[in-house]
Amino acid sequence: MRTIFICTLVLLLIPLGVLAQVAINEIAWMGSAVGGVDPKQNWRYEWVELYNNGDIVELLNGWALELYRDKLDFRIPLKGAIEPSGYFLIGASEKIQGLDFNYKNLAGKFNNSGQRVVLKNTLGEVIDEVDATKGWPAGDNKTKRTMERRAGTGLALQEKWQTSASSGGTPKAQNSKGFAKNLEWEYSDDRSYIPTLPQETKKDPVRSSPQNSTSVINGTTLSALAFALGSSVAVVLLRRRLLRA
Repeated sequence: MRTIFICTLVLLLIPLGVLAQVAINEIAWMGSAVGGVDPKQNWRYEWVELYNNGDIVELLNGWALELYRDKLDFRIPLKGAIEPSGYFLIGASEKIQGLDFNYKNLAGKFNNSGQRVVLKNTLGEVIDEVDATKGWPAGDNKTKRTMERRAGTGLALQEKWQTSASSGGTPKAQNSKGFAKNLEWEYSDDRSYIPTLPQETKKDPVRSSPQNSTSVINGTTLSALAFALGSSVAVVLLRRRLLRA
């Protein structure tokens, strides 16, 4: 019983959002060139790439990708899985090379003036988001160069993203200009994952010390047990008083 209580307590103490390390990694909001298709129709071939920076396979069944302006414009229910250090490509047509999830209704849903793109898990929690309602911070409609996530940047929207080095971007591949894999994804106040290089000198002493972690759990456990015991005694005394009355 004590083990179950401690496990539940530990899960409650873990911040939501740090369990899944899947992020929006690249967006072809302008569409992309596809072989055998009239270039005037390139806008139909839009896609979004996710990246799994974690160490476990993430099942995406029940997850969703949502597009907003003033309100919800479009919602894509996701299916599939993304491997550790792997990519997951969501696109509007099977003609897009390397596609993992074909959702043809996505064609033309990205607004060229900007949108907010939100990734949610099965509980409806925001796992990552890009608030570009005031305009896309990167990407080029004329050259069809995509908007790629950058590594080791700050919180400013313009600093998180770059325009791909070549037309068509880097679907299912490492981003251009030295995008680094195996980063620590930091959960920020604006509900988005920010990639940062590991910094050993900034470790949390509580998390890095097994003894401290044990003492914190034991202290919290004892406090919770004392509160539960006190509540039980109060209920028993109240019942006795009511029976006597």
